[in-house]
Amino acid sequence: MKRILTLSIAALLLGVGFSGPAMAQYYGYGSGGSGINQSQARLQARINAGIANGRISQREAANLNRKMSDLAQMEARMRASGNRLSFSERARLNAKVATLNFQVSKDLNDFERRRIGFWGHRRTY
Repeated sequence: MKRILTLSIAALLLGVGFSGPAMAQYYGYGSGGSGINQSQARLQARINAGIANGRISQREAANLNRKMSDLAQMEARMRASGNRLSFSERARLNAKVATLNFQVSKDLNDFERRRIGFWGHRRTY
């Protein structure tokens, strides 16, 4: 009985040991900033979708597009010295993308300023 239990525990630990590296994922660190470009593309797509469905007003869209342009200019200045971004440059760009992503979420969900109720129905008062 002890031998079966020992063998099953050994088989379980052996299986977990081999599946760990297979389950690891690569997030693009050290890829020269392609992760940042993908983040910018997703962010621009969220802004465009919000404009298309009316959840982002024209003034909010102008502000978000200006901030996206500032982000692109900041990345271009950082890449002027070389094609690859340093860790600190990438961190600064990621922080800027995260801040802008938060602003997009805030503008997409500001129902009270556009007089839209919780379920997306316009109020008439």
